Amino acid sequence: MSDAVGPDRAGVTHQTPKPTWRHSLNVARAVLCWSLATVLILVALVRLLRIESRPVFIEIEAAAAWLLIAAFPLFALAALARKKALALIAIVLCVTQVDLAAGMVRWHGSGRLPDGQTLVRIATANVRFDNPRIEELGRQLMGLDVDVLCLQEITPANLERLQRVGLLTKFAYHVIDPLPYYQGSAILSRLPISSGRAFPVAGFPMTRAELITPAGPLDLVNVHVVAPLSRPNARRWRAQLLALASMHGVDHAPLVLAGDFNSTFDHAALDRLVDRGFQDAFATVGRGIGATWPVWCGPALLRLDHVLVTGASIISTRLQNSAGSDHRRLIVSLALPPAR
Repeated sequence: MSDAVGPDRAGVTHQTPKPTWRHSLNVARAVLCWSLATVLILVALVRLLRIESRPVFIEIEAAAAWLLIAAFPLFALAALARKKALALIAIVLCVTQVDLAAGMVRWHGSGRLPDGQTLVRIATANVRFDNPRIEELGRQLMGLDVDVLCLQEITPANLERLQRVGLLTKFAYHVIDPLPYYQGSAILSRLPISSGRAFPVAGFPMTRAELITPAGPLDLVNVHVVAPLSRPNARRWRAQLLALASMHGVDHAPLVLAGDFNSTFDHAALDRLVDRGFQDAFATVGRGIGATWPVWCGPALLRLDHVLVTGASIISTRLQNSAGSDHRRLIVSLALPPAR
């Protein structure tokens, strides 16, 4: 017998109302909002707890401030629907997003070169191993008024094309390790190099040079940390950042780590370098968010390229687009104290 229709004791027939389209829409909206809230809560927890055990968590950490922007429309929907619990959760997520976004922004500006100190200008650029405009980028680099170039993803073909535009002539001192795909790198300098070499960092090659400056030696590491897109690379990524954090300048010389770290300061693995005494150039004298990747279309979102320094002062930093590359280049001016 059907429950939908039947007489009551007074003989009156009742019919159970069928769900309307409006009711179905409200249910669907509630499910969608709570699903979004659950996802955003997980994003916030991954970032706040610095969970870096898997590639997906590492990627969520880097993008957490951008992902949590969705908390603002979530709050608006919850408020309109008068869902108090959902609105409260959305407010907490909004506050978390604002806090993370504020941590990305810098309001500083350039400083002044102290009297008696030596100015050294360093540019770092990931040239992209398959760059179809590498010669155009080479001409851009030729026009830079810098003392040292740190280049990542230098292949034999890239090196040949950069040499063709005269880059290796302008920067007469070199430590070059051209390799296929993204593993090669080069340090090109107008300052003399007393020693330099390619060396492995957790099994992945980087280059290092000891530069001779009027203020004494400057130790420079051209950094390219692997992208943590697989479990093996995530383990290597953590190991490389840990190895970089333990480095010291040769004979107590100032030490500069410059290049593509494939990490942001949302990652505990990179933040550890600051805990161990390195200064980040953009955090010290930068303005804005300093994002360097990706630049395929629209503005860059993540700051993956860094110049970290110990034993020297940071005067200024600039960002510029690099022809054909998915990274912006970073140009940093340092002040070196007189040699003791």
